[in-house]
Amino acid sequence: PDTYATKRIVEEGKKKGHEMLVISPLDLYILISNKRGHDRVYNKGSRLYLSDVDAVIPRIGGASEFGAIVVEHLANNMGVFCTSSALGIMTCTNKILTTIKLSQNRVPVPQTIYANQLLDYEWLVNQVNGFPFVAKTLLGSQGKTVSIMETPLATKTALS
Repeated sequence: PDTYATKRIVEEGKKKGHEMLVISPLDLYILISNKRGHDRVYNKGSRLYLSDVDAVIPRIGGASEFGAIVVEHLANNMGVFCTSSALGIMTCTNKILTTIKLSQNRVPVPQTIYANQLLDYEWLVNQVNGFPFVAKTLLGSQGKTVSIMETPLATKTALS
């Protein structure tokens, strides 16, 4: 609720006359039932009546997997309009999935290697057209898990 983006969304919604409610997905419980019309959503134990909700604007952040599941439930089990899909949230929070989707849609992307294990550093360096290159973890934002590889020793040390 304290992020700039969330505050701005709330501010603009209020300007348009909407009642805005900010809830962390981590505070929600979802009840999934095998009976039609029996699914529920609870906020810290109190039931949320979604008939009063016109739309959900997901701002998931660090709760991406759990938040995506909540969005999936809200949108597809409860029939609440959500501005983002669960698949979209999961894709955008994973750098390699984002790169794959961009490439599938012919958006130019940097030469990228994705590996579970690095066994041959020279091969890797050759595939990305040599030094320097950028190494990233799958998750992380704002450059916190990004390293510039400039030498073979730095590469072997960082990626071991």
